[in-house]
Amino acid sequence: VRSTHMPKITEKGLKFFVTISPDIPERIIGDELRIGQILNNLLSNACKFTHVGKVSLEVLKTAQEKNRMELFFMVVDTGIGIDKADSDKLFKSFSQVDASVSRKYGGTGLGLNISKQLVELMNGDITVNSVYTKGSTFIITLPQKIASESEIGDINLEARHSMNQRSHYKQSFEAPNAHVLIVDDNETNLMVAEKLLRDTKVSIDTASSGQECLRKTLQNRYNVIFMDHLMPG
Repeated sequence: VRSTHMPKITEKGLKFFVTISPDIPERIIGDELRIGQILNNLLSNACKFTHVGKVSLEVLKTAQEKNRMELFFMVVDTGIGIDKADSDKLFKSFSQVDASVSRKYGGTGLGLNISKQLVELMNGDITVNSVYTKGSTFIITLPQKIASESEIGDINLEARHSMNQRSHYKQSFEAPNAHVLIVDDNETNLMVAEKLLRDTKVSIDTASSGQECLRKTLQNRYNVIFMDHLMPG
């Protein structure tokens, strides 16, 4: 989500803060796709209606008992805000909070209405606190099932983002004497793996089945075998 909105927010000269509480369980059971859709809708609006200042996303857990918890999201912006009289209309389908605002920015109603419906289908809650001309805060709580007791810990989003933004790959070593076997029943995967390893100058053999792999290991000594762990036979 951060990577999706970072270019636009940077282009507008805004600051973007993402804070994820380290005590959130590492694995939880929920609808990743829909949660992403909700956050993308809210952050898209936050970016659209903010010209100076910042946009922020905070994620934490608010309650936990046995194998269930409440996941809490807060999207904050320093944008144009919403008039108190219009806040009741905000989540209604196709509502136009203000005709002049809608003409200038392209409307808001549908994305927020979809977000509200998705949150409610997941037995969650979404609210908004806004001060006209000062900014808005959207708060979402979603019940989730816990699949792992270990905590997510500190996540370095800056490092992750910079990794995603690398302009090109460069191999870190060359090993012309190394002999590698790649095993996969998908021809495309074999081709991709060969191309990824090409610049390392390793000697590459491929096999498209477990049986072929075993035959080749009787004939050659491999330094490394990359193997698909689920194949027919």
